[in-house]
Amino acid sequence: MQCHACHSIEGKEMPIEGPNILNNKVILGGKTYTLKSYGELVTAIMDPGHSIASRYLATLPEAEKEEKIESPMVVYNDDMTVQELVDLAAFLHSLYVKVPYHYTNPYPYYY
Repeated sequence: MQCHACHSIEGKEMPIEGPNILNNKVILGGKTYTLKSYGELVTAIMDPGHSIASRYLATLPEAEKEEKIESPMVVYNDDMTVQELVDLAAFLHSLYVKVPYHYTNPYPYYY
């Protein structure tokens, strides 16, 4: 599906051939405070415009963030089998590591 044209995977070598559509690739995987469920991953693959990833938004210039943003991700619903979709969601889910959130008091001197 040429996902590596726009995505890279934290800690993994990806093929370099093919188009690079984005200025900065969206990195998948790594440490996160909240994990996406399988349903959220499937939705993101089947309907990329459903919600725009904050990691993608971070790659945009400030002027573009103010406009209505549409996902540049190609929809592969007619090209991907159900098994491929399930396998992809399971693979993506395995890339993330949940880390505990540590509360930091923003007002340490006001106790």
